[in-house]
Amino acid sequence: MGGLVLAVAGVQTRARVNAYSAKTGGGMGRLDDEVALVTGASSGIGAGLARMLARQGAAVALVARREAALRKVADEIEADGGTALVAPADIGRDEDLDALVRRVRAELGPVDVLVNAAGVGVYQHV
Repeated sequence: MGGLVLAVAGVQTRARVNAYSAKTGGGMGRLDDEVALVTGASSGIGAGLARMLARQGAAVALVARREAALRKVADEIEADGGTALVAPADIGRDEDLDALVRRVRAELGPVDVLVNAAGVGVYQHV
């Protein structure tokens, strides 16, 4: 997944990622039968990566606090033929994490790919 990490970090341009992909016969390849857990999946980079992983064949566990926003991302993934599990959780709470891991494992299987794209917002005057 080196090409993916470099593209997300902004180190490579899309053209260079495409060139790498062509040279290696498809880049990171298909992710059929893989389970990806994506935190911060309700919007932004997390949602975009979740969609991309699903297009590559992974079953994706969508994690964030906003269930309605997760449902929208899941609906898009499922409309494209992918598999998505809406798993609202606050990853800052140990009990939420424990329940999340148990649920994902029970419903999708063990996690093969982890994307931690959750952000933190501070809502106060500084």
